[in-house]
Amino acid sequence: MIRLSKLLLAILILRGKSKLAVVAKIPLERMKEVLGKKTEIVTLVFDERENIIDHIYEKLDTSQMTQGNIYYCLLSSLYPGNFDCRVVLRNLETGKAAVASSSVNIPEKLDLGIRLYPPLLLFPEKEDLYLDASDKKQRDKAGEALSLVSVYPFDSTQYVPLVDEVGQGVSKLLGAVRCSVCDVRPPEAEPSEEELSIEIEFSARLIDLNSGDEAIFAPSLLQNYQDEDDLVYLLELPTGELKPSRYSLYLFAKERNTQSVSFVSSTFTVK
Repeated sequence: MIRLSKLLLAILILRGKSKLAVVAKIPLERMKEVLGKKTEIVTLVFDERENIIDHIYEKLDTSQMTQGNIYYCLLSSLYPGNFDCRVVLRNLETGKAAVASSSVNIPEKLDLGIRLYPPLLLFPEKEDLYLDASDKKQRDKAGEALSLVSVYPFDSTQYVPLVDEVGQGVSKLLGAVRCSVCDVRPPEAEPSEEELSIEIEFSARLIDLNSGDEAIFAPSLLQNYQDEDDLVYLLELPTGELKPSRYSLYLFAKERNTQSVSFVSSTFTVK
């Protein structure tokens, strides 16, 4: 079985319930032995006891597609805990298959402070295709079907998710970030006092895991809004042109009024 790549997994909260965004990058050229007129895509989510708790099935005809990538995306509702996610491609005519997998921890409900969720990193790319397999019964407040691009603020005609690796020449990334906030108030405030207006400031640190070199920079805020239970931000991350290596990006969020802090990390490769 051919290995696709590591899945990109992101957590979000909608209407008080945890959801998992799953993104798999399917490179058409490298997967041509698997893809064809009759290809199935199966997404499986396993709990800690290896029970299947979610199962999504799609059929795909890629016989007319020869270049670029397909970004297969879906949203899955989950409860707190540890999960393994797997996306399997299988050619129904030849039996050839490919798989991508990753693990994720869905945290318990936030009781106090702020919680930053792993960013959806993005880079410029116009020629790729999105395939959204989210349950169309899931709707936002406006009644629109939920999808990756409806819960993260980015232009899908100009940017694609960074799924594990990116080529040289990219000097900045975008980060679509969600942040939960609960009972944020100054330490001296009485319990009856209303919460303050939230003011989040971001900082970032990028570490070259091969050389140990480190860069610290301030992301630029491009867009922000309130969505269901989360604050949502679109940040520009001026990384500078990166040499081939493996990198860890640390993103820090601090609520200015209360000094509540949260941070997350994401790892990717430049080839």
